[in-house]
Amino acid sequence: AKMAPPNTGSNPPLYRLRTHVPSGSRTTSPTTTSSPPAARTIPLPWWFLPPSAHRFQTLPLHPDDVIISSGIKMGTTWMNRILSLLLHEVGDDGAFLPDPVQRDDLPNRRGQTYPEACYATRALRSRDPFGIFSRVPDGRTAHAAVFGDFVGEELEGQPRPRMFATHLFGRRFLPERLFDGWEEEEEEEGEEEEESAWSCEGVEWERRKVRTKECQTATPNYDRARPSNSGTGKLVLVLRNAKDALSSLHHFRGLPQDGWSGNRHGPGSFRRFLLLDDCPNAMGCAFSWIKESDEAVEALLDGA
Repeated sequence: AKMAPPNTGSNPPLYRLRTHVPSGSRTTSPTTTSSPPAARTIPLPWWFLPPSAHRFQTLPLHPDDVIISSGIKMGTTWMNRILSLLLHEVGDDGAFLPDPVQRDDLPNRRGQTYPEACYATRALRSRDPFGIFSRVPDGRTAHAAVFGDFVGEELEGQPRPRMFATHLFGRRFLPERLFDGWEEEEEEEGEEEEESAWSCEGVEWERRKVRTKECQTATPNYDRARPSNSGTGKLVLVLRNAKDALSSLHHFRGLPQDGWSGNRHGPGSFRRFLLLDDCPNAMGCAFSWIKESDEAVEALLDGA
């Protein structure tokens, strides 16, 4: 199990990511009237850490780094295991290497180690300023069972070629150095904040930093003149037939309270999955995820 159960009304997500909606886009659904006119929110799972997601987004990449971006229930575990074998355990002839890099003390060997789910350092993990370990029963054990007992520094220090698996998607949220035209992060004096400041319920994530006070979310203008820094690294995008993903999500961690067609507990798995703007499932609507991921691939192909 990698994600929190789908939201059925009685189990709201702990964080919602406010994102820009282009002008002319539909911003509300018939069942929801609370969305602001120029923003869309994306539900986030209980383990999501905004500063860690931002750290991943601004991560310096090596040319042989591999980023796996997969939709919810679209084959993350399957692809993670395949690439782990290809990169570190099996040679070009298909035989296992005599000394494969498959130790359990490395990330991504017994499951996915999402960068957005791991505190950056051991000290932060020990302090747990976001309180993520108190959100579920026996939280530290549950978190380690899913992601392993790792922190961001260990994930970034894994043997090359490094592999990162994530549910983050699109050009806005994946490492910006994958793409041509990335900019150096400017360090402003006094900009660093205590991570406990992120404990509020609403999280608005800008491209450069996470804010919790502003009501507007800036959108990067990719059309303006930018430095000619070239993108690097490799992106593996994992997609699955939407009907299969929906069926898998419906049965994920047991049947949801509102069933397939809906009842007093909620709209049901089918309708919830189809909501474009207000899908309460973790990481939001699968169709929006695919559309934005496709745009990221087009940007990479244009720069090739």
